[in-house]
Order: sequence, then structure tokens, then C-alpha cells
Amino acid sequence: MKVTAETTSYRINFTDPLSGKVKKVGLPLFGTIKEKKQQVKELQAYINTLKLQAKKMEAKQLILEIEATKRSRLQHDATFVLKVKNYRSQRHQKISELFQEYMKTDAYKQVSVKVQYQRQKHFAIFADYLSNQGIIYKDQINAQSVANFMNQLEGKASTFNKYYANLSNILKAVDITDMFTSIKRKNAEADTQTKMPFTEKEVELIIKNFSGEWKKIVLTAAHTGLRFVDCVHLKKEHIINDYHGTPIIKIVPSKTSHTGRALYIKITKPIHFLLTDKPTKNGYFFPERVKMYQAGTAHAGASLNHVFTKKLKSLGIFNKGFHSFRHYFVDKLRQCGLTNEQIGSIVGHSSVKQTRDYGDFHHVIDLEKIL
Repeated sequence: MKVTAETTSYRINFTDPLSGKVKKVGLPLFGTIKEKKQQVKELQAYINTLKLQAKKMEAKQLILEIEATKRSRLQHDATFVLKVKNYRSQRHQKISELFQEYMKTDAYKQVSVKVQYQRQKHFAIFADYLSNQGIIYKDQINAQSVANFMNQLEGKASTFNKYYANLSNILKAVDITDMFTSIKRKNAEADTQTKMPFTEKEVELIIKNFSGEWKKIVLTAAHTGLRFVDCVHLKKEHIINDYHGTPIIKIVPSKTSHTGRALYIKITKPIHFLLTDKPTKNGYFFPERVKMYQAGTAHAGASLNHVFTKKLKSLGIFNKGFHSFRHYFVDKLRQCGLTNEQIGSIVGHSSVKQTRDYGDFHHVIDLEKIL
């Protein structure tokens, strides 16, 4: 069949088993000439499949499985067209379109905005990888292609496990199942790369080279051990006096807000500005960073953190990030003689094991002073 820009349908002939007459059915074609040609190939392949099935069944029915009456034949003509359209849409749904389908599911709506963004990002990387492998359509995805993608992932075990969770949930939600049965999650404890603390010299260098709100934020992090999100969103209402009248920070960390457990951190001299600075009408100490953090996108916080990391690299500090302040703070508490139990209580760790993983792993204990 010659396909031109004016071609709007693909006509097929079949013999009516009742009357013996040749019938014609027009199947719609759409898109560019190239797309129409592809559709014709798909229709021919599908029709050939139906013919083979008809032979195997040794039935007298042909492609449209026409029933005995003239009335039912007309109905089956329409049914055949619908089958072809459904077959085409399902078999050749592009992988790049699957996330839009996933966004309509309850599985997507039930997770947080942060997880939604992370899943969108991970799926985009997954789809791009498959595209480079020549895998374009939904029906081309198989367990081996998924395993190949997972095997080429680099980085920590925790990153591998996040991809595992996100992709398996997405594929399951769009009716692509059993793709991860042969893939095992990695043991996150096997990660060798850890977030190391800043040194004293690095903290001094950072404080010296930051100004404005950023300078106050890094000072707060270095002297409280608060996470980035909690430093940025620090408010006047978080500053209270304890039973002795000493000003402290009382805050429920965003990461563990579901527990309602508050942290109590003394305000030291370097962050006395928290006692004297006048907050905005919303109560925030760092309104400009809050405005950027709450820019309406799930990755606004990550973008701000990227700004900080980029600045670190310009200062010659590599492989560290804002969270290194938290490790630095834990190290300072440890140097003061506090136990891991006490440190965990101050910084809000859920277990002693978590606290042990913080700070300088290579700090050598001077046994001569103990024994």
C-alpha cells in the first residue's frame, strides 16, 4: 500500500463466511507519513497474528470473528477497529510517557512532594538510559533491561536502594510488574564513602568567606549541629529561656517531625545574633533563604545546598557539604568528653549506632591517658 500525506485509512478485505462476499473495513491512520507507514506495518503484523490464531483454532471465523447474523457482523466491524486501536496504544506506549500515567495513580498522590520529585528525576534517568539502548516502548521493557540499568548505577548502596524503591513502585503502578524479582537491594552499611566533618581551619575559612544571611546560617550550623532545612527555617519562636533563664533553641527537626520530639540547644556567643536580630513579620531569621527554599518546587532546597557546595569548591574544600557541619558539631561534643548517648540526645539521633557513625572515624583514642 502506498501511503501519502492524504491517506487517512488502511483498508483490508475479508470474506464473509455466511454470504461468501468480500467485505472491506477501513482502519484510521493518523500523524506524519512516516508514522502512517509504521501504523500500516503494525496493522499488517497484527492481522497476520490473527490469521495464525484462526488457523490454530481451526475455526471458520476470519479476522473480525464475524458472528452468524448480519447484525452482529456490523457490530464486530466496530469491535475490530477498537481492538486495533487498543493494541496499538498499549503496545506502543512510549516509556517517556509512562510517568504522566503514573501521576494519575493513587500511588503517586499518596507520597510526599519530595518523593514525587525524586521519583520523577529517577524515572527520567531510567527512561534516558533505556532510550540509549534502543528501548523506546512500554512492551520492550523486561527484567534484563531493568537489571542492566541497576547494575550500571554508581555511588552508595543507599542511592541504589532509592532507585530500586522508586522505579519498582512506578512500574508496578503502570502495570509493569515482576521486573525486580531477580534484583536484590544492597546493604547500606557497606557504604565506604561517608560524610566527613569540617576541620577547624575549614570552618574558619567558610565563615570568613560567607556574608549576610549565609554567614549567619553557617555559624548556626557550626554551633548547633542543626540540619540545613532547620537552620534555614529557624524562627523567633524557637528561642526560649530554660528553667535557669538561659536562652536556648527549642526546635522539632523537620526530619523527625512525626515523633514530635524537640531538641534543646544552648545559644553560644558566636550565635548571639539570634537574641538581638529582629525577625521578619513571619518570624524567620533568614527570610531570603526561606523564600528561595519555598519557591514552590520540591528541589528548591537541593538547589540552595548546591549553591553552598559550589562555594566550598571555590575555597578548595571538596567531597564535603552542609551536612559536614553536623559531623563537625558531633566531633566538638565528643572532644568535650560527652558520650555517644549524650551526643545523640543533643543532635536528635534515634540510636547510639547512628551517633557512632558521625564525626571523624579516624580519630585515634589516646589510651595512655585512659589506662
